[in-house]
Amino acid sequence: MMNLSDHKESTMYKKLDYIDFPSDSIEYFKILIRIGKNIRLQRIEKEYSLTDLSLMTDISLDYLSKIENGKAPKVSIYKYLSICIALKMNPTDLMHGVNELIPFSKDTK
Repeated sequence: MMNLSDHKESTMYKKLDYIDFPSDSIEYFKILIRIGKNIRLQRIEKEYSLTDLSLMTDISLDYLSKIENGKAPKVSIYKYLSICIALKMNPTDLMHGVNELIPFSKDTK
């Protein structure tokens, strides 16, 4: 069984040390905006208001608005999944287009 000190020595851990993707970077906010746009498009396509989605997910109207506008920086996976379930949205659709953005785009690899 691998202990924590062995894990720190693993190649994967060392590679993770070099990821430079701070949560206050412009790239991070572009990803949040893309995710929010994907949610909004699905909501509008299903003809739900923001209030409808708020009631279905038990997420406040204000917070949902921030999510859709990319202004909620630390949304839990639980909230994202709740939104996906309410909209009958495949979770992979949540990330549609994110692979085109830095640090995921092929131009940066």
